[in-house]
Amino acid sequence: MIKLVYIFLCIIWGSTWLAIKIGLDDAPPLWSAGIRFLIAGIILIIINWFRKVSYPKSIKEIIRISLPGLIIYAFPYMMVYHGEQYISSALTAVLFASFPFFIAGYSLFILKSEKPNIYVWFGSYIKRNNFGNQKIIWFV
Repeated sequence: MIKLVYIFLCIIWGSTWLAIKIGLDDAPPLWSAGIRFLIAGIILIIINWFRKVSYPKSIKEIIRISLPGLIIYAFPYMMVYHGEQYISSALTAVLFASFPFFIAGYSLFILKSEKPNIYVWFGSYIKRNNFGNQKIIWFV
């Protein structure tokens, strides 16, 4: 069963880049990305409503939670959607796989007390080369 779930996730996540490319045939980049994340957000709100998860109340908490979301999701995907107008979905997938390196590098400037160590960089390398995804199935 675990292998089946793994295969299903690989198909879903692997087809993301092709789905973006197809979506760009009918809609501009920001509109296409906006619709995708709006639908995902509505689904998450419904799931959290059933789980009775509470949301932050103060503006300070909302900003503190929203800032990493903008940096980690909004800006990179905005660039992906814009870039996929000009390059293939396969090249986009390869370029986006380097994302962990950018986050580790970004953390050098933002997290003054937590510097990325050798494990972070090695983990980014494993993720970048998909070694982790291929090995998970054998550990389970």
